[in-house]
Amino acid sequence: METARILRVVPLFAGATDAQLKAVSKVARLRRLKPGETVIREGEPGTSVYILKSGSVSVAMSRRDDEAQVLAKLVPCDLFGEMAILDHTPRSATVTASEETEVLEIPEPDLRRVLDADPDLALRVHRALAVIFCARLRAANEKLLAWSSLPPEHGA
Repeated sequence: METARILRVVPLFAGATDAQLKAVSKVARLRRLKPGETVIREGEPGTSVYILKSGSVSVAMSRRDDEAQVLAKLVPCDLFGEMAILDHTPRSATVTASEETEVLEIPEPDLRRVLDADPDLALRVHRALAVIFCARLRAANEKLLAWSSLPPEHGA
């Protein structure tokens, strides 16, 4: 599948024109991952955003006991790695390929250049990120509420 066609179905680029998608696709790089290969490591600097092209990945965070807690399984067209490129903090989770996987890697400096050159695309992307983050925050709030509603023997 052509990179621009993949980007078209990713919510981050919803409503983007063909020219805008072409500009983003020019800075995207295809990476092939083997099962168990790490694409993002918790605590490392975030320098790229990723779009899952094929396969699947697991998103996990370290718990206090140093065990990894899987937070999500991502599937094709899912976006990941976007938090660290927005706030320039270390990666908050580790993302590992669950099977043979292909991802599109978009380096933050390259994406920033594309967005700086096209204010309309920048607005679309930032609005899409706001929607994505709101949905994730709502989901996290629901999980927190469900967890806090457990009887004491199941809690912290």
